[in-house]
This record gives sequence, structure tokens and C-alpha cells, in this order.
Amino acid sequence: MAQANEARNKGPMDKGAAGGAMDKAGDMAQGAARTVNDTFDAVKNRTQDALSQAADKATQAGDRVQAWAGQTFNADSMKNIGNDVTEVVRKYPLPALLVGFGAGLLLGRLMKM
Repeated sequence: MAQANEARNKGPMDKGAAGGAMDKAGDMAQGAARTVNDTFDAVKNRTQDALSQAADKATQAGDRVQAWAGQTFNADSMKNIGNDVTEVVRKYPLPALLVGFGAGLLLGRLMKM
């Protein structure tokens, strides 16, 4: 009988200890969740900053290329390129014909794909 009383007295204490452990585990889980959430927020912010900087750099590069192309390929230079091609075709008609045929063949193959 003494053992039964002892078991009854220990029961509530064990339940209290188990409840405390569960509360502690819950607090630890919430702390871990907060840490993970904070880490994800930091990574998201860094990623957004990096993407924004990359977009700015790409825009700057595009502007530079556009300015270079505008300076390099104006109407006069395109006219000169056309004259140069005409001169080469007049000097070397057969190779020019073969190059044109080969380019057309390659273009046809690419269009088929």
C-alpha cells in the first residue's frame, strides 16, 4: 500500500516535469523557426540587392553598346560596307557565288530545324 501511495504522489510530479519539458521544447522550436525566418529574410534581401545591381550593370552595358553601334555604324559606314562588298564580288565572282550558295544552304538547314 505504501508503494501505491508513492506511485500516486510521483504521478503528478512526472506529469508536471513532462509538461515543462514540452513547453521548453516548444520554445526552442519557436526560436529555431524565428532564426530560420530571419535567415531567409536576410538571404532574400541580399539576393534582391544583387539582382538590382546586375540589372543596373546590364542596362549600363546596353547603353554603351548602343552608343558604340550608333557611332560605328552610321549611314555613311553602311554605304561604305556595301561598296566594299560589291568590289569584292566584282573581283572574285566565282568564290563570292560559292560563299553565297553555302550561306544559303546553311540558312536553309537552320530554318528546317
